Amino acid sequence: MISNTANTRTVLCSEKVAQEIGNIFDSVLVVSQRMRELKSGSEPMVSAGTTLLDTVYREAEAGHLSRSMLHRTQKRNKNEART
Repeated sequence: MISNTANTRTVLCSEKVAQEIGNIFDSVLVVSQRMRELKSGSEPMVSAGTTLLDTVYREAEAGHLSRSMLHRTQKRNKNEART
């Protein structure tokens, strides 16, 4: 069971990430993209947290995540579609 403290931290981190990225919708896309990258073996840009989500939130708080990640993903998808 997740404690209320953990739920509160998740909500606060989500709101902070949304402010950093620009809006809640893009922040969800950026966070999920970064989680997929970490899951597939990318190195964390900060000290790893207890979970992937915690690590991604730490990266966002340190200013390592931005909306430009979405453009990088879109370009990669276009290039993969061509081959």
